[in-house]
Order: sequence, then C-alpha cells, then structure tokens
Amino acid sequence: MHILEADETRLIQNPSCTDEGDSFRITFYWPEGVQQVYIYRKQGELTQGRGKIVTLQEYRKQGGIIDPKSPGRITYYIYPFERVDGDDYCYAHPENKHIITATALSVINYTIEEYNGWRSDKVYSITIISSHPIPPETIICVKKEGEPPTSVNDGIKYPFYEPINPVAPFIRQMQTDKNEYIRLFIAEEASDQYQLVLTSS
Repeated sequence: MHILEADETRLIQNPSCTDEGDSFRITFYWPEGVQQVYIYRKQGELTQGRGKIVTLQEYRKQGGIIDPKSPGRITYYIYPFERVDGDDYCYAHPENKHIITATALSVINYTIEEYNGWRSDKVYSITIISSHPIPPETIICVKKEGEPPTSVNDGIKYPFYEPINPVAPFIRQMQTDKNEYIRLFIAEEASDQYQLVLTSS
C-alpha cells in the first residue's frame, strides 16, 4: 500500500461521525471522479488497525460508511483509493483533513438495592450487567459517611478486582453503617471507554 499526497482532485473534506447507538455513520465530501475510498480504523493507542475498501455505490446506498462501535477512542483515516498495475495507492489530504476521531462509551447497567442489616448497619446489593467484558478495577465502589459520594475520589474506594463477563450478572453485597452511603464510578483511566447507567431494580 502506497500513501501519496492528494492533489486537488482527490481531496477528502468535511468528514463527520454520527453516533447511531450501536454504530457510527461516517460521512464526508466524496471527490468527483473517485470511485473507491480506503477507510482505515485505529483503536486507542494501538499501532495496528484495520481497513476496508468502500465503493461510491456502497457509500450512496448506506448514506455513508457504517462502522460498529467498540469501546474507546477510534481514529478513522479516509483515503481516495485506486489500484494501478497491481499496486494499491491511497491519497492523503496534505492538511490531514481526511482524519476524524470519535469516542464510543460502552454502557454498563447496574442497580443498587438497600436492606436493613443487624443492629445499626445496612446492606447494599449491587448488580452489574454489561454486554461487553469489563477488565478488573474498571468499576470502583466508593463509600462515604453522611451523604452519597459525588466522585470516585469522594470517599473510601473499593475496586472490583474480578473481571466482569457478559454471560451472567455480576452481583456483590456490601455492609455499611447506617450513616454510610455508596455509589459506583468508573476508574479515571477508563472513563473514555465506559459509562455507568443506574437502572431501576
């Protein structure tokens, strides 16, 4: 694959990325005379990505390029593409206007139920459901006295050290004093990948 600087007839311009729930829709100005583009997708800090060729007919039929979401920061590189004598050529915008980034947050649903415990304590039952595997220490339970914590640093931290799999709900219980409260937060280093959503039990 050869990457060359694009001339005025091969300039990708005004790329945009629309969040459509489970996928992104990528649209851009398609230069006249160009029949195919090569879109290269890189996830986070990975050095290698994946790419595919999209024809003008496919682009028009779908109203853009549809790409399934995966958690984290995604960078798309869009190149006019042609194959000449068996060699592949991509044409990059000289001002990098063929590049667009998007961030996909994986939604994690959870519930917290509160029960009266023995004497002066109470018990919280936590249930976590995710459609994606969640690495250890991604979710942190924070406990605070007097009022619910407002951030991951606003109280005593209790990370979940076990990985959470999408096969079955992840259930944990936590015992506290009557005047203590808990909330769940995403670890700061994973805040660009996951989003917690509190659901009714």
